[in-house]
Formats: sequence, structure tokens, C-alpha cells
Amino acid sequence: MCEFVIMPPVPARPTELHELGRAFAQHYYTKICVGRQELDQLYAPDSVMTFEGLECSGREAVMAKLKALTFKSIHYSITSIDCQPTGMPNTVFLMVLGQLKTDEDPPHSFCQTFILRGFEASFFIVNDVFRMVLHNA
Repeated sequence: MCEFVIMPPVPARPTELHELGRAFAQHYYTKICVGRQELDQLYAPDSVMTFEGLECSGREAVMAKLKALTFKSIHYSITSIDCQPTGMPNTVFLMVLGQLKTDEDPPHSFCQTFILRGFEASFFIVNDVFRMVLHNA
């Protein structure tokens, strides 16, 4: 079972960059829920992901880590999505803050950051850093 909710944004004038971040997050977290194996299309051959302090370099290593996650069901509630240009052509910095709930575990806050690079009509993930926000652990 998968659920994905983006909380309404703080009232502000939406920008193209914000819409890009929102669309990417919706696509990414939906894929995590329903078909992690399809995420390989979003990572480049030289992508780097740090997941809870463990660095995975290259699409194959990233996908091995994502496929090894043991949850059977997941629910995401996205609190905020911040997006910035990086100063490099066709490259965007994206930070997602929210909560996730897996299986019978209680909800936990998380933060995930991405650097996305545009290629033709789409974007792929260059860098991905994921951390649960756990205190006193």
C-alpha cells in the first residue's frame, strides 16, 4: 500500500522552479511507493546517493540500496519543497521535508535533498541525500 500527500504550500506566488520541484517530488515519491525498480530511470550512471550516512556511487549501487529497503507499505506526507537554481546551467537544488510511515512503525520526519540536472526535456538526479530526523537516537 502506498499513500502520497503534498501538504498545501504556504500562500505564495508559484514559480516555474517551484512547480518543477513539486512535479519531481510527486513523481519520485510515487515511484518509491509503487515501483522502486523504476527509479533507475531517474538516476544517471554517475549519480551519488547518501542514505543515512551510507554513500552509494553510481546508478547500480543506488538502485541496490533502494531495492534493499524492507518496508512493505509506505505513506509520505510532504510538508515543504524548496527549490533553487544552482548557478550551473540546467541544474536545480531541491530540498524536501516531510514525514513518512512504513508498515506498522510510527511516522518519522525526514529530509531529502536532490541536485537535478536537465537533459533534453527531463531531469535526472545527480546527487541525493536522505536523512531521517530522529532526535535522542
